[in-house]
Amino acid sequence: MARQRIIKPEFFRDRKIAKMGPIPALVYQALWITADDGGNAPAAPDLLKGEMFARWALTTSDIALATVALHEASMSLMYSNGDELFAHLPNFAKHQKINNPSKFRHDLGEPVSDVIAALSEWLPKDEKEQPTVALHEASSPNTITNTNTIPNTIQITNSSDSKKKRKPKPDHSEHFAAFWNAYPKKVGKLKAIQKYDIAVTRVDQNGADPHAVILQAVERYAVSAKTKESRFILNPETWLNQGRWMDVERDESHVNTAPMSEGDRILEEIRKKNKEDAHNAQP
Repeated sequence: MARQRIIKPEFFRDRKIAKMGPIPALVYQALWITADDGGNAPAAPDLLKGEMFARWALTTSDIALATVALHEASMSLMYSNGDELFAHLPNFAKHQKINNPSKFRHDLGEPVSDVIAALSEWLPKDEKEQPTVALHEASSPNTITNTNTIPNTIQITNSSDSKKKRKPKPDHSEHFAAFWNAYPKKVGKLKAIQKYDIAVTRVDQNGADPHAVILQAVERYAVSAKTKESRFILNPETWLNQGRWMDVERDESHVNTAPMSEGDRILEEIRKKNKEDAHNAQP
């Protein structure tokens, strides 16, 4: 039996949701209530149409365009596993309290680098197909307007010329894989992927390759992390979000290695003894 999900009133007050309009909001709610306990939901437009919107006056094109809007707003991250599409909801764990979470998780596969191409099967292809939600190119950048002809319709507009194709989102998967392999603490991979895509746009190193800058910095961090307890090593998402590639790692070769004083030696022996006693006292 599917778990019951909670949608808070704050959802309807969210400015980002309000600007996208009612149909992306509906699709987002459908993903939310069908997600597994990790915030992952099947996202193929034909599947959502059949299971969630069979009695609604929405087409698969409506749902596909709403999915594009949600992905570009980073409210859902698209993944592909074979012929199946999935959406990961980054804010799910933050707002959905799960008691006794299920071990079941959808197998997401790989991140989708070009969401337009992934959803091309359901996106409108010619003028004969007029979806309720239309993705148009217009002069006003990133604006959303209500139409007067059909109730509850939206237009997602973009500033580029109508004859130009949408520029695909850069694929950083290979560079992220190198970052992930080098990072000393492998937790929160999905969030780290999202933060990595943002981080490469923030690197300002006089024309240097941002991927190389990040990788060199994380390799330095990995060396310094060898002497740290795991709890003192930053999660990769935090490291990227804080721009830690700009840190200058301490050169451990110049650390003072003078012998401990007699007082420090006694204190160190006491600490070791207390630690051993605590370990021996465990059942």
